[in-house]
Amino acid sequence: KDSESFASSAHVVTVPGAAKGWEDLWERHGSGQFDFADLVEPAALLAEEGFPVAPMTSHHWNEGMDLITRWLPKEENAKVPMTVDGKRAPKAGEIMVNTGMARVLRDLGKHGAEQGFYNGETGKAIVEAVQRHGGTMTMEDLENHTSVFPKPIYATYRDQVKLWQVPPNGQGIAALIALKGLDHLESKGLCPRISPAT
Repeated sequence: KDSESFASSAHVVTVPGAAKGWEDLWERHGSGQFDFADLVEPAALLAEEGFPVAPMTSHHWNEGMDLITRWLPKEENAKVPMTVDGKRAPKAGEIMVNTGMARVLRDLGKHGAEQGFYNGETGKAIVEAVQRHGGTMTMEDLENHTSVFPKPIYATYRDQVKLWQVPPNGQGIAALIALKGLDHLESKGLCPRISPAT
């Protein structure tokens, strides 16, 4: 029971690395032809104007609504974020609009990860929400976030194809293990050989 409680507590919320990761990736590998704001604008526009929700996304969104609503104040007419009408998750095919996400993306693009996200309105809101629910994240945690670019690892399939992944602590190693398992089973005749037509 304690591990279940911990797994859905504010203590498992980690510093969001995507904002800095995107910016670092752009700085390190970008062509220089686009500003960072130009690169995040299509996503901001999609959030602002809405997008049709895919069936599987809708399913998991609906299944996870209790994880969203459990953190909200129990006010009678309070609007629930991440919903289509302030109350429910979107059905497959419904258009989901998220103007808050559009604002976050535009702040990130215009002001960069440090000022537009971690030390900005978004970072402050994240820390406040985590602490309100008993977590220990601080603004200093956000300010100290850095990206890393580890050396990728790979697995060879049929001595012809290399599948590259980021090393643990990411999930990419699962794909490498599966690929090597398939390679072994095929080589021993224990499963049908996969072909491009399969």
